[in-house]
Amino acid sequence: MERTACRDFCRRVLASGHVLANHTYSHLKDFHSAPHSIQRQEIVESHEAIRRNLHYQCRGIRFPGYYFDRSVVPILDELDYLYDSSVLPGPAVHMMTANYRLFNRHEREKRFGRPWFLFASASPYRLTGGAHRKVCWEVPIGTAPIVRLPIHTTFVFLWGMPYFEWALALNRKLRTNLVYLFHAIDLLDNSGKGPLEQSVETLRRPVKERRTSIARILD
Repeated sequence: MERTACRDFCRRVLASGHVLANHTYSHLKDFHSAPHSIQRQEIVESHEAIRRNLHYQCRGIRFPGYYFDRSVVPILDELDYLYDSSVLPGPAVHMMTANYRLFNRHEREKRFGRPWFLFASASPYRLTGGAHRKVCWEVPIGTAPIVRLPIHTTFVFLWGMPYFEWALALNRKLRTNLVYLFHAIDLLDNSGKGPLEQSVETLRRPVKERRTSIARILD
């Protein structure tokens, strides 16, 4: 929200009929281990910056690094949020953490998700309710049914479009939850030799190939 380009982009998003959600203020790499006071500050500062600059009230959130645990639920309840969409069910968060520890010396401190995500539900479920005045939901990020492997662009770039098409067909057949995740960096037009490519493996693919894949996914 501090950059004019970001504010203008968000205004276009809202004008096109989309909604915005909170993603924390600074996108801390160590959000998972930050003190509760810092986590609260990151959530509230982002919420207030969006409200102040766009006159828009967020009703949902996704945390950096697929982080989520129930310690943050009272903060979401306080802000009147309807949903979180941070949980990536299955083994993916463990796969990503292992990959960073083994092959990415610049990002070895980075962690993804929580250990219990391995067994997390792939269907939406209530975080609050009953005695709570408000109801907040967890709406998990989509995975391939049965095998519970991720299907968002990072993995499609690595494993190919046939994998995505198989997962989507199975998803349709079983009518499972599908929240599809893109990252803005997916379309970064890079040289292939910058520091980002050293930490983000998928950026080593030519941008033309990435754009073609994304166009097929959206279609």
